[in-house]
Amino acid sequence: MRYVSAYSNVDSHNDILQKGAYANTIRENKSRIKFLWNHDSTEIPLGVPEEIEEDNFGLKVTSKIIPTTKRNDLLICYENGAINEHSVGFYTTNKKSNDSGQRIIIEAHLLEYSAV
Repeated sequence: MRYVSAYSNVDSHNDILQKGAYANTIRENKSRIKFLWNHDSTEIPLGVPEEIEEDNFGLKVTSKIIPTTKRNDLLICYENGAINEHSVGFYTTNKKSNDSGQRIIIEAHLLEYSAV
C-alpha cells in the first residue's frame, strides 16, 4: 500500500485535507477511480485501486497495475527513484477557509490518483 494523499498538512496548492474527505467517493464511486501517470486522463490508465482506505495519516491505496508497456516504464521509474511521489485529482464538494487563507477540504470527490 502507498499513501497518495496526506491529511492535516498544507499541500502544494495551499489546501489542507481533513480525515474522511474521500469517504463518500470510496463508498459510492470506487470503481470509477483510476490510477494515472501525471494526472493524464487522455492516456490509458496505469491501473485501478484494489484496496483504497483512509486512516489517521491519509489515503492509502493498493493498485492493480494493468500489464501494458507503460506498466514496465512505471516499475522502472519506481525502482530507480524517478517516481517517488503521488498526487490526487479531485474536485471539492465541501470546504472552508482558515485565518491564513488556506482551504480546509472537508469533502472531496476523488477522480484519480497519479504517480508523479
